[in-house]
Amino acid sequence: NMDAVTTVNVVTGIGHDSQGRQTASTTTSRRTGTDPATGRPLDVTTTTVRTGINYNPLGQVTGYVDEMTSDADRVTTRNTVTLIRYDSLGRQIASTTTSRRTGTDPADGHALDVTTTTVRTGINYNLLSQVTAYADTVTSNFAERLTTTNTVTGITYDRYDRQTGSTT
Repeated sequence: NMDAVTTVNVVTGIGHDSQGRQTASTTTSRRTGTDPATGRPLDVTTTTVRTGINYNPLGQVTGYVDEMTSDADRVTTRNTVTLIRYDSLGRQIASTTTSRRTGTDPADGHALDVTTTTVRTGINYNLLSQVTAYADTVTSNFAERLTTTNTVTGITYDRYDRQTGSTT
């Protein structure tokens, strides 16, 4: 018997530019219930402030900044997403995300300042415009400038559009 987890999202502070396109928002997400991993009561609030939403001449988002905080830990994550590119059908085919986590490491209490850059390329789609493959190249200032490339292929879906498999 799995206890339910309820998530309530409230979006506020939505800003727009002169063309009516969204430029900013704040999402407060509260998860309550029983943590399925630990069986303990769960009550966590996460706030995401999105700013700097940029658009190309076709009105497609080309970048934005998300800053996330949670009352579950003393860590702030700032994701700067840039270089979002699209194919001729308007599907995203590439992006770069620089993620900086700062605060106090919940594992050991030490100061935390880790920057990770993920360059996602080679995003492929099936005839239903579902993602079937992509490659991520991840570089971090943690663990001596380690660079990892993950290639994900063979992503499959069931008739309800739920992902059912992939190969990494």
